Amino acid sequence: MPLQGSERKKLARFHTSHGLLDYILEQSELVDAVRRLEPLALMRLIEHVGLEDAGELAALATTEQLERVFDEDLWKSERPGIDERFDAERFGLWICILVEQGVAFAARKLSEIDEDLVTLGLCRHLLVIDIEQLAQRMTSEQRGIEDDQLDKVLESCLYHEFEQYRVISRDHATWDAILAWLVELNTHDYAALARLLDRCCDICSETIEENGGLYQVLTSDEMLEADVAAEREGRREREGYVAPSAALSFLKLARLTSLEEIEADCERDPITRAHFREAKSEPRPASRRSPGARGDAAQRRGLERLFDALRAADVLPNAERPRALSANTSGKAEMVLTSALRAARERDGALYATRALELAYLANVLLSGCGTRLRSLRPAEAAEAALAVCNLGAERALEQASKGYPKDTAELLDFVRDSDLVKLFRVGFHLLCRKEPPAAVTTTPALKLLRSLMDLKDFLPMPV
Repeated sequence: MPLQGSERKKLARFHTSHGLLDYILEQSELVDAVRRLEPLALMRLIEHVGLEDAGELAALATTEQLERVFDEDLWKSERPGIDERFDAERFGLWICILVEQGVAFAARKLSEIDEDLVTLGLCRHLLVIDIEQLAQRMTSEQRGIEDDQLDKVLESCLYHEFEQYRVISRDHATWDAILAWLVELNTHDYAALARLLDRCCDICSETIEENGGLYQVLTSDEMLEADVAAEREGRREREGYVAPSAALSFLKLARLTSLEEIEADCERDPITRAHFREAKSEPRPASRRSPGARGDAAQRRGLERLFDALRAADVLPNAERPRALSANTSGKAEMVLTSALRAARERDGALYATRALELAYLANVLLSGCGTRLRSLRPAEAAEAALAVCNLGAERALEQASKGYPKDTAELLDFVRDSDLVKLFRVGFHLLCRKEPPAAVTTTPALKLLRSLMDLKDFLPMPV
């Protein structure tokens, strides 16, 4: 349901992101719709408003939405192809934003979030030391020069003591918010606090031992995060994402394997097999619906109005047909693969769904594995490039089989039925990486963009 003229004018009068936020918060129907937004759409809205001003949106979000937003927002990569690392500074900012909405609210929300993630974040901002063990260390007859230096460091630290634990700040900017949260837990849920501090203490003790003592840790900033990262990647893979390292490995394998080997291979590569096996391992939870047709209709109406507002403010792109569906290559009116997929969509829905799933996987491979420090593909560009690369492989397959362009719907259906898009992509990507690629690479915008973003350290052009 498009925005009415008066609403559109009202939204257009706002020149800052605060205007959109005010517009949403003023209307209960839109406030309710925020709780039903897909997490990635909510993240786009938070990015538009700015995290520092998004506390009211965070207060509206469900735990499931926040967990998915954290999966995206708390992990950063230097460039495509490099696995993301946990962003401790961003985690600290999120704690501050949640605490601003009320300490009790922050404590409740954080208790619902994955405990491993919360523990990792805390260990980046705090050191948790057993007071008795610290006292034994400081009164030991084995004290050395480093222990004298440690005395001075401890005196200058911000800290608070909870029963047997001393909690030491490693980041003054977040200390007040984190301490307020921990004090709230101490008052109303000491069991949760004790469990959290006990885990942090174990991790910090191990880290102190591995890094040469407490003094070294207090003056350094390194922490392991492999377990939390692995859990996150597992969740994302089940939803279709591809880890940057896996994407880069897939693309490198396509570049380095000879065309003859790719074309003769009857099985998929191990990276693709693992991805689809993981994607099928855990079904997505069914969406929760409120009972009653009237309630469902009101919720749909609220979501439609919210999406209209987000599009009007350029938070979400306007729905439009992908440009790849009408892209030209090699002088043809339309890419052969586009025609074949269109025929499958119209005549064989199950076949089309299978090929669409393969294309989504390949687009995510390009999103995660291809780009430079300055520029990476946008989702629409990745989808278009994936189709164009597959089409390079399709034209090669037709050429090798001495077949011309399929003449009718039946031939198009036969072609797409016999074509594994992952295999066609591997062929097309290998051709794209050659020093002298096919002419289509220089005439197809999506392929030209993709080739320009391929980091030469990873994708040196292959000889013909």
